Amino acid sequence: MSFHLLSEPHSLDPAHIRGSTGSYLLSNLFRGLYSFHSKKGLHPTGARYCTFIKPTLIECDINPNHKWSNGNPITTEDYIRTFTYLVNPKSKTVQWELLRGVKNAEAVVNGEKDVKSLGVKKISLMKFQIELEKPDPEFLYNFISPALSPRRKNQNYDPLAFKELKTSGPYVIKSWKLGSKITLTPNLNFPGMNSLNPEVDIYFVEDDTTAMNLYDKKVLNFLRRVEVSAIPAMQGKPDFIQIPMSRMDYLGFGPELKDLPKFRQALALSLNYSELAKIYHALGRPGCPSLPKKYYGTPICYDFNLQKAKVIFAQLPKEVRNRRWKLYYGKQGGESIKKGMEWIQSQWKRHLGISIELQPSETGMYIAQLTKNPPDLFRKGVGMDRPTCKAGLEIYTEKHRENYIQYKNRTFDSIVNNMPSSGPSAVTQCRKALQILMDDYALIPMGEIHFSLRVRPHVLGWDLNEMNQLDLSELRVVPRASKNP
Repeated sequence: MSFHLLSEPHSLDPAHIRGSTGSYLLSNLFRGLYSFHSKKGLHPTGARYCTFIKPTLIECDINPNHKWSNGNPITTEDYIRTFTYLVNPKSKTVQWELLRGVKNAEAVVNGEKDVKSLGVKKISLMKFQIELEKPDPEFLYNFISPALSPRRKNQNYDPLAFKELKTSGPYVIKSWKLGSKITLTPNLNFPGMNSLNPEVDIYFVEDDTTAMNLYDKKVLNFLRRVEVSAIPAMQGKPDFIQIPMSRMDYLGFGPELKDLPKFRQALALSLNYSELAKIYHALGRPGCPSLPKKYYGTPICYDFNLQKAKVIFAQLPKEVRNRRWKLYYGKQGGESIKKGMEWIQSQWKRHLGISIELQPSETGMYIAQLTKNPPDLFRKGVGMDRPTCKAGLEIYTEKHRENYIQYKNRTFDSIVNNMPSSGPSAVTQCRKALQILMDDYALIPMGEIHFSLRVRPHVLGWDLNEMNQLDLSELRVVPRASKNP
């Protein structure tokens, strides 16, 4: 099997890597207590079980068959080492937020308490307990992140030292050609892995067009992102696949628009969402939440209403109507995102006479800007780390680190913070929270997102779940039929 990443990893430490690098590379190098499969759902990997023995107390029993790639056992100490590393202020990793609900975690991160006070307790060599600050029925989902995989003592995560790396996932690194590719080989000490599992080549390719060319030349046989312009020609072909994702992508409004709800409403009503769906060849409709409908039931959407938008816009102060606004977006989204932003720029100019200047930005700089001083208008893609409505909406609660729209609504916060993880009540509460967010025109949702891929039919057994995590533990590559009888 062979696929590509947009950039070469600068570290192999899952505590310091986020995004698709973590989903596609690190999830196959490192596995923790649980995994999430698109069909199997949440299932134990490094654990025999983790169970709530009280609403705020979790007990985990470690799977003795889950071992390091050198055959050594994975024990309680390896997991506790992970937890204490993440909350140690010296680690300076945002991944500690996976443990935010653990007793004293936030106080340790802030330097108010010693790391020994963290609510994690060793029971035996293969069993430990985690004490939570308050009940959190979704906490077990956090264990699917490679950031919570076990951590070996004195492990070196420098890419230059990849030969020393001992992994807990289905693969190990066989070779690394700097600037070119990584080759993975099966970890035969991982449960279920054997010599039938193929090696995997991971190339570093910065743009989608080059990646498509490499797929056509059969250098790649798993193309993880198909350009929007190529989708019509791909539809109906046996190697073309579209997979729904749990995301909450949106157009956000910065502080300058906080006190201009009517302007936000005019912007939301002046976009012809059906037209954008055609441009993207989208299966979900922009203007509706990106969350899967199974989370909230009947769609809640903004509809194109140009007449109403113009009436609202005409009532705004002249300095607002005549101002030149800037719309920021991340370059990493590729040509597809750029095309969408150009369409939005054109719509607002044509329908309301608003001048919009597009501002593409490199990922690191973009996130820094959103954190420190969110721009007037911006597009943000939001991947989720758990398959629940709460995971998609909690970023808009007042104190969340990624609340870039700086939204403040106590009723919304209360609904989201107390939302159950599943069942009819979860759907009802999810819908209520979404309705509040959209009634306030706090953002413009970009519709349910489907990832478009091309995968050779002879590449089997891979799984891409709705959190964009690629699982290769059951990977098989079937020899293509010979042309000769």
